[in-house]
Amino acid sequence: MRPDITICVHFNADKWSEHPTREELVPKSKLVVFVNGNYSEEELVFDDQKWDMLYKLLSRTALPELEISEAVAKEMEVVWNFPPETYTHWSAAYKVGKSPYVFARNLLANRIYHSPVVFIEGPYMNSVDSYDRIIAGDYDGNKNINGKSVKSIFVEYAEIITQGIISWATSKQGIVVQE
Repeated sequence: MRPDITICVHFNADKWSEHPTREELVPKSKLVVFVNGNYSEEELVFDDQKWDMLYKLLSRTALPELEISEAVAKEMEVVWNFPPETYTHWSAAYKVGKSPYVFARNLLANRIYHSPVVFIEGPYMNSVDSYDRIIAGDYDGNKNINGKSVKSIFVEYAEIITQGIISWATSKQGIVVQE
């Protein structure tokens, strides 16, 4: 496959409370978008990962990947207003670009597609702000969840990603986006 852009949508989760018999929702979701990069020495002993890294470097997908990721992250911030993940004590993710939400990480999905890949980790499945919306499933229109009239979180997620891509594409000179 040779897509123009590959979008990986993931619902993240945070660890449950420290109490082993009481599963409590975490207070707030965080968001992160991953681009290809930050290969470790241990990972580069594998020929397939070396090949994928070289292919990505030579295919010139890094700049559009970063630009699209930052545009999607901006939309996520505007709509959801969740803070970015922070990886201060984890070397597998490295902060890149201007957005506080975008990190480079060596993920299989970011490596194997020969296109710009945007790997989005959205709201926590086990957070107070998202859990009830996620278990409500997909639905048309709005639904009253915790006293608020909200659209399906899955529809909202898709709209955020779509708007981020449209914002990126229309920022490029000469690109016309039709909806």
